[in-house]
Amino acid sequence: MMHGNSRGIVNMHILDMATRNGYVHDPTTIQLLFEISQALHSDTDLVNMKNDANQQQARFISRFVRMVDYGVEYERHLAFLMECRGALSNIIELKEIADKCNHLLLLNSVPNLIGEY
Repeated sequence: MMHGNSRGIVNMHILDMATRNGYVHDPTTIQLLFEISQALHSDTDLVNMKNDANQQQARFISRFVRMVDYGVEYERHLAFLMECRGALSNIIELKEIADKCNHLLLLNSVPNLIGEY
């Protein structure tokens, strides 16, 4: 079993490889990457958040959240963003990304809602 720094490095590489080629659509993959993000976040030294390693971890996690795409399943995507915002709350950048994604989801869902009526 890996501990500490080596586990964090492996988790960052997994997040990097998973988000390198574009959006993540598969719900199982999203759940796995979310759990990896939580593990990486729990290893983050909150006292030294300005530390380069901690900032790099935050960037990988934030990029993963940005790259999640549930397509037209807006409620599922919104639930994911809210879960991220709660579970990964110490990453300020992530809060901003979640808010922006929420706004984009709203803008994208309005035409679909209008079309239903």
